[in-house]
Amino acid sequence: AGFSTEVLTEIARHPGVVAIKEGSGTVEAYEDNWRSIKAARPGVKILPSNFGWFLPQLAIGADGILSGLASLAPHELVALWRATEAGDLAAMRAASDRLYPIVRGIYAAAPLMDMHTRIKAALCAMGVIAHDHPRAPLQPLLPEVRARVADLSASVARDG
Repeated sequence: AGFSTEVLTEIARHPGVVAIKEGSGTVEAYEDNWRSIKAARPGVKILPSNFGWFLPQLAIGADGILSGLASLAPHELVALWRATEAGDLAAMRAASDRLYPIVRGIYAAAPLMDMHTRIKAALCAMGVIAHDHPRAPLQPLLPEVRARVADLSASVARDG
């Protein structure tokens, strides 16, 4: 995020670059970056990481998925990736549908930066980690947000 397509393509041309975590702010930028980088250096892996539109990114083209969401819903991301590799749009849509409430529960609420704290709270509620104390300058979640994340965690644990 923040590099123009031209700069990102120039970076991709460097022989030490093997992969790019692609998290640009729009799906249009993702597609521009994908096309330009693959034209300039096809061997560079592009790993979409923008949680808001995994399905369109994967439909455009991808070499994997790189997301912190994998700590919370790994099976769903694996299902989405396997469907992508198989070219099975119906299975991609089904996996995306299962991810939708998780993605919105973690990433949609303001402030966006609290996404990390919400993931930690969900992992704590699931018993994966012992505590969810955010590092400064991040603040603890408000009680009502913590309750929503706990509900989400219960559904992830039940369905995942």
